[in-house]
Amino acid sequence: MKYVFALVIGSCFSLHSTFIKAQSSSDSILLMAEQMPEYPGGVDSLRLAVAANVIYPKQCEDSGIQGRVFVRFAVNEDGSISHVEAIKGPHPLLNAAAVEAVKKLGKFKPGMQQGRPVKVYFSMPVLFRLDGGEKKSLFDFYPGGYVAYDSLIENNLRYPIKARQKGVEAVIIVVCKLNDQLKLVPERVENSIDSSFDNEAVRLVKLLKPFDEKVAQSSYATHELYLKIYFDLPMKGSLANYFAYRKSNTEYYDLGVQYFKQDNYSKALEYFDAALNMYARDAEAYFNRGITKAKLNDSTGACSDFVRAYLFGIFDAKKGIEQNCK
Repeated sequence: MKYVFALVIGSCFSLHSTFIKAQSSSDSILLMAEQMPEYPGGVDSLRLAVAANVIYPKQCEDSGIQGRVFVRFAVNEDGSISHVEAIKGPHPLLNAAAVEAVKKLGKFKPGMQQGRPVKVYFSMPVLFRLDGGEKKSLFDFYPGGYVAYDSLIENNLRYPIKARQKGVEAVIIVVCKLNDQLKLVPERVENSIDSSFDNEAVRLVKLLKPFDEKVAQSSYATHELYLKIYFDLPMKGSLANYFAYRKSNTEYYDLGVQYFKQDNYSKALEYFDAALNMYARDAEAYFNRGITKAKLNDSTGACSDFVRAYLFGIFDAKKGIEQNCK
């Protein structure tokens, strides 16, 4: 299957939703600078440079997995890059591919602060998009298409009662294969941590109808397929209120990150709490609040936050669960 790879950069310098990584005070990296880094030739040259470096993972290509990976890295005082990490993306293999492509970039024009070059974070979304095949999605083979699939899930989903009462949401990733009857067979839950969510996600997958017989001639018939089942509670208030809350959430989150970097964990916790009060689905805020609580020796609280982050598909949270949920 041929593919088209594209890099899209938009509001690059306002994207700070990232996992906190332990750093020494001598290795401080600014979140913003008066003059942000620039790639030689500008955005178009940066796009072409990453496109030339990227290798689309075959498993993702064959399984029709595509989407946007948010990558963050530091541009050092000499224009070289370091601390490259995938913040979030649709699949670990795409995340790794985006990171490897960015690592091969040449030097930037460094960021400047008070007339001096400084080390500063630079973030960008990298879009992986498949093209050129007869079918672009698994659900092009499903009777009624994606609309029929989405309707079946929505009409049959039974939200776990205890999770609903506690206001817990999740994105459960079910790994499946197609059987001889062209039905999806769940093999495992990739982010298994709560059996009530796991069982319901698996039950929903089993309700799906057989796919069109043409799927047997596609790569979907021979590869593992990653299916996301969303457990979303109704949004409170108007859409306008949602965007207002989300804006405040981002501001509080960024302050939490800054205080954490200053080793002021109590203040960081205060702002992560505020961010989650504004937007309770912020997986990164749960993850980072878990790290902060662990720093404050609150293993019970850290455990709860790492579990929440893991339920949203943040696999890095598994280590935090292992260390704090005893």
